[in-house]
Amino acid sequence: IPGQIRILFSVDRWKSVFSALWQQLSSGPVLLLIILIAAYLEWKKADMKRALASTGNMVGKPSKDSILYTLKGIVWTLLLSLSWPLLMLGTGWQLQNAVSAEVFTKAVSLALIQVAEALFILRAFALMCSQEGVASKHFKWPAKALGLLHKDIRTLILGVLPLGFIAIVTVNTDFPGQEVGLARLVFILMMFSLTWFLYRTLNPSSGAMVALWAQQGQKSVSGIRFAWMTLTIMVPLIAAATAIAGYLYTAGALVENLVHTMWLALALIIIHQFILRWLLVIRGRLMLREMRKKREANRKSGADERSQAPLEDQALNINALSEDSLSLLNLTTTVAAVFGIWMIWSDIVPAFCVFEQVTLYHHSVEVA
Repeated sequence: IPGQIRILFSVDRWKSVFSALWQQLSSGPVLLLIILIAAYLEWKKADMKRALASTGNMVGKPSKDSILYTLKGIVWTLLLSLSWPLLMLGTGWQLQNAVSAEVFTKAVSLALIQVAEALFILRAFALMCSQEGVASKHFKWPAKALGLLHKDIRTLILGVLPLGFIAIVTVNTDFPGQEVGLARLVFILMMFSLTWFLYRTLNPSSGAMVALWAQQGQKSVSGIRFAWMTLTIMVPLIAAATAIAGYLYTAGALVENLVHTMWLALALIIIHQFILRWLLVIRGRLMLREMRKKREANRKSGADERSQAPLEDQALNINALSEDSLSLLNLTTTVAAVFGIWMIWSDIVPAFCVFEQVTLYHHSVEVA
């Protein structure tokens, strides 16, 4: 392992990386344009944060609220999260296209591209869970859940992504004995870090999701949630055991599918909450219309209107929606989750392939 660490941080190897990068920078404007865009996004970060915070000013006021505020908030969140991942992605892409790129340079480019994807998604979700983020101002998630999620995601970024970068570089380069050395050690450390994150997030008694489930009005099914948590954290632990046994590439395939499942879960959560907020906006407009009709009737009958609170001061929550609407939304999300998990894991878990043996209908074609 010490020898592999010396090779990883070898001056000559990193000179070849920067030489290929300089070659790409000198041969065309693409890399320079990417650097300028990333720098501009960093320069405008304060303005974009203020714009993000302003999107929540009208949330909860039916007379002025609109789903477009939430859409703008998501766009600002993605732009705020883009600068460093864009720079890493552009650098990795340019290193891959370099004519003089060596094996180590190609490995670095692959690591930059793969880590950039994870960094972008995690930064965006961490920003959503911040004090002025979309989850707080638009989705009205409880402060306790947001604080835990934001802290855990930041820890995941700092603890897992650097290890992932080293693991990808080590596996895809010409290190001697890479199967039993640095790559295996880094991979195992990464799996333990990922297991700790999943445990802290999904724990049905003290995890970050507990307060969120309660706020969403979901019934207590701690037994099922404990089973899901156990099943989820078993994947990185099995991957770590597989790597210890010497099957590093098989372990990597398991983790790749787990990561894709995490991205699917995050996407479904955001889509679910976006549609839920859309329904609340529509419900608020209907309530506003009914209130105006009622006030008009009271005005014509000479009733006192001063005792009636302005509708925009009456905050709406999930209880304002009908049970049928919530059930349909939850069912649709569950079906999408099951289908997505099947698509991700069907190549690895044979049990999922049973659906491929089901014949929906027979069709005969007669050829002349």
